[in-house]
Amino acid sequence: MSDPVRVNRGSLTDLKNAVDDHLKKFLTTNQGYTENHLHIDIKLFLGYLSCLFAAIGSWYGYVHSFDDSRTITAVCVGAYFFLNVILFLYTTFVEKDTVFVGVKRDPVSKSPIEILTISANMKRYSHIYELTFASERPASSKASPSKYLLESSFGEWFDEDGVLHEPELERDLKDALEKSGTKVHVE
Repeated sequence: MSDPVRVNRGSLTDLKNAVDDHLKKFLTTNQGYTENHLHIDIKLFLGYLSCLFAAIGSWYGYVHSFDDSRTITAVCVGAYFFLNVILFLYTTFVEKDTVFVGVKRDPVSKSPIEILTISANMKRYSHIYELTFASERPASSKASPSKYLLESSFGEWFDEDGVLHEPELERDLKDALEKSGTKVHVE
């Protein structure tokens, strides 16, 4: 058995991250979802590409004199700035509050039978954590996506020492999955 997850109860960010991490673990190991890493891959690509421009500009400025490297350095700084603006816009307007995108596949045909997207929202200075479960079935074109909002206090999932109570969190997650129209795997 793994060590219990312990966080600082005074840090809402630590509480949120612990719940998000356990949510991903629960859905991928217990419920049969495969996580889609598209958002992470795009952010990594933009970050690495901007760092590459920064490294090229630094290297070129080190090797050549200032007058010779001024144009290349300006282009690299401009590209770095532009890529970071794109990264900010992508995170703000495309990824938004998404914490998990998972696909459940048919065991025989390997075609996707369900896509689950979970978004999180936490108001500033509030202990209430909102998780929106959106379930979509691509194989069934007639079925519209279903949604369910899970609102809970971090105090229901963590004790006074900051230890995550996994059974309570998993119970709430299973309940939310059922109410969002997904098929819950019971162990």
